[in-house]
Amino acid sequence: MSADAGKNSNSMGQMLGIVGGLVAGRYFGIQLLFPGIGWALGAFLFGKLGPERSKPFSGALAVQMGQFVWFISAIVILPDLWGAVAFDVVLLAVGILWLLLAPGLVSVIFLTVYQTVVLAINVVSVMGMGGGGEQFKPLLLHIILRILAIFLLGQGYATFHAASEVTPPKIAL
Repeated sequence: MSADAGKNSNSMGQMLGIVGGLVAGRYFGIQLLFPGIGWALGAFLFGKLGPERSKPFSGALAVQMGQFVWFISAIVILPDLWGAVAFDVVLLAVGILWLLLAPGLVSVIFLTVYQTVVLAINVVSVMGMGGGGEQFKPLLLHIILRILAIFLLGQGYATFHAASEVTPPKIAL
């Protein structure tokens, strides 16, 4: 691929990201505030200041930091929600720290299993709502973030694994 093709591809990706963000912002509105703040904070912390070894996972860590901040803000605003989100808060905190400090297959599997199980629960809940109700948009946003987290965990692991493979030196005979 030529350098120009790479630039065009990157520009197209940025444009799609901007358009997607605008559409999501229009649809979800204020519900994007706390996960968006957490995501931006996570992107900065993990992308710029995180350990070099965990850099391939900075996108996955940022999305999950957005989820974590969203749950924490919900508890601060509505303390009665603690019982409903304690499971998520604890598992996300453990998973984020584990992936940050000891990135590898096991920490990726831990977070992927967590996200997949809760994704299934969220999908079943949304299907029971019939496209309406007060909790429809927040659950839909959770579903989107969970799918994105799973995708970015896979992408991060592929990059991490490729970077950790050591090619043996060639021996001249």
